[in-house]
Amino acid sequence: PQLTMHMCRSICKMVHIARVTLPSLVSDALEVFDEEVRKCFMLSKAIEISQTAWSQAQLSLRLGGLVFRAVSYHAPAAFISSFCFIR
Repeated sequence: PQLTMHMCRSICKMVHIARVTLPSLVSDALEVFDEEVRKCFMLSKAIEISQTAWSQAQLSLRLGGLVFRAVSYHAPAAFISSFCFIR
């Protein structure tokens, strides 16, 4: 399904899922979400970008990126952090 900018706002929901669910249970869904965000970006800008360019776009502004964080990449750290906080 085509991702719209409206759906991109569900990033908060995906981050929440990453924080409270074992990464092994949601990794596939998070990867699909990350790819859909990439597709949405390309559609909104009417450009095709390489994986290398997308990797740079995921960096912070200070490092020359656009701050498109990959939820699937950060999910394990988010889960561990959340788990340690509740203990």
